[in-house]
Amino acid sequence: MLHNSPASQYSAGGGSLRLVIAYAAADRNHLQQLSVRLARLRNGGTRTSIYAREVGAATSAEALAALERCDLLLALMSPELLATDYCASEELATAIGLHESGSLRIVPVILEPCAWRQSPLGRLRPLPQLGAAVSAAHDPAQAYREIVAGLRTIADQDCLPLDGDRAGTAS
Repeated sequence: MLHNSPASQYSAGGGSLRLVIAYAAADRNHLQQLSVRLARLRNGGTRTSIYAREVGAATSAEALAALERCDLLLALMSPELLATDYCASEELATAIGLHESGSLRIVPVILEPCAWRQSPLGRLRPLPQLGAAVSAAHDPAQAYREIVAGLRTIADQDCLPLDGDRAGTAS
């Protein structure tokens, strides 16, 4: 299980990916489901370190330092996350600044149908593709596999931050 601290040091050959995962307390089950599937990155040869951060608490120096060291921020988007002050937080503002400078890539991961496109992350390319929510998928396991495949592509291609188009399902 992931905790609010540097965790899950996967070491295998291949590339390296440092993740920060921001999630709402109500989304712990989704975090657990995703973390189990992130082992597929390890099995695919990508060394992965993960820092999971429950939003809602005051932004700590540790959380900001983790952002500065990471390659990718996964924002687990749900109505619960949007109900917190995370979208107006110093932490997200720092992450967006790093994203815009090319130091970090932010990927909204759409867990539940929500108004994520109206958030500061609404212009970014989400996973699953087209912004379809994991919970609304006919096969949620397939949606998680798509998320991991997208992360593997990012790790393999060492992608720079990319803004997404607004095509896809409405939020």
